[in-house]
Amino acid sequence: MTALDFYTLDLTTLVIILLIALTVFMLLNYIDKEKDDNFTFNISVSIVSGIIVSLFYSYVTIEPDEILKTNYWD
Repeated sequence: MTALDFYTLDLTTLVIILLIALTVFMLLNYIDKEKDDNFTFNISVSIVSGIIVSLFYSYVTIEPDEILKTNYWD
């Protein structure tokens, strides 16, 4: 069992990563007075936050396992 079994990279996760990264980047650029000096830092923080939010969304939306209480073969 790997650590990220629940995570699949599909269109939904890409949209979440892009939207969160864009929002965080715009927020950081709006707040930051030294935009030009911190450009790579702002990009890095926004991409990492997008990935973390995407992982959290994928983990929260895992479908629970159904325990089989009846005989499967009957």
